[in-house]
Amino acid sequence: MRRRKKWLDENEFRKTLKKFVSEIMGLLRLRAVEIVPILTSMLVESWPLILEERIYEADALQIQTYIYSGGNLLLSADNELINVALKKGIKAVNIEDESEVKRLLKSNKPSDF
Repeated sequence: MRRRKKWLDENEFRKTLKKFVSEIMGLLRLRAVEIVPILTSMLVESWPLILEERIYEADALQIQTYIYSGGNLLLSADNELINVALKKGIKAVNIEDESEVKRLLKSNKPSDF
């Protein structure tokens, strides 16, 4: 969008894209991120969340992806997403809540996540 609106020129766009890809590759090497393919069933199962909870499609898809992948803890900085996840019985924490993140890190082994 920023590129279309001419807020980023071609050179800035390429630098930004290169940095993004580099960061994703680094996280993949560290096994700190997992890329999950989006399945039709995940999209279909997102719709009830969108309609019932009145959340954005991307948020509903994040929750469905979390459920599909069998995650142990959902981390986000989006309070609305966190609240819906908690309502659905998902263990979720706002990463901006430093005291809660520290508490979790102290009380759980990495394998517990």
